[in-house]
Amino acid sequence: MSNSTLEKQIASVAEGRSNIAEIKTPHGNLVVLSERLGERFRPLLEYMAQQVSAESLPPADNGWTDEKNKRRVALIEKKYEGVLTAAEKRELKVLQQEGEQYADRIASPRTEMLELLLLGLEQKAAQQKSSR
Repeated sequence: MSNSTLEKQIASVAEGRSNIAEIKTPHGNLVVLSERLGERFRPLLEYMAQQVSAESLPPADNGWTDEKNKRRVALIEKKYEGVLTAAEKRELKVLQQEGEQYADRIASPRTEMLELLLLGLEQKAAQQKSSR
């Protein structure tokens, strides 16, 4: 990519003709945001940057596998058929806990993201209400 093409793309954002530019460089792709857009979405962008960093780390593993989930499902089916033994009830309880821990670990960042968006919307609504 020539310097003039790069300068044109950055200038379109800097001069306010565009709020965002996607730039391909020899070192990878970049996204350039206008200052106004960047400030508006800074908390969300910072949060997302943290999540990407966290995702690059190896996840803590509680040993949850497809086989355990299949066994959990089979035990649930037996429970509703009314043929679950006492030992199977204990096994199901442990599998349910492990499955919930696994689900919490993978869903937690997404839930936090939704909570952050909700907080932002609530703040914006409060600002609009107070300005009336």
